[in-house]
Amino acid sequence: IDAFEINIFDRWGNKVYTSTDINEGWDGTTTGFATKGVNPGVYMYSIKVTYSDDFDTNRTDVFNGDVTLVD
Repeated sequence: IDAFEINIFDRWGNKVYTSTDINEGWDGTTTGFATKGVNPGVYMYSIKVTYSDDFDTNRTDVFNGDVTLVD
């Protein structure tokens, strides 16, 4: 993997988390000046991975989905 980016959005489309570290997972908190837990609910994710394989160089795949946080 040459590049990695994950973004998490709330149901209104506000970005609540972003990272380019493939080894860092989302712990259900926001990013920014003050880290706080987010409310239970459905959050959308977008993961972008750039890599090279036997046929393509700098191939990029994007994975989208949702995750539900429960209390």
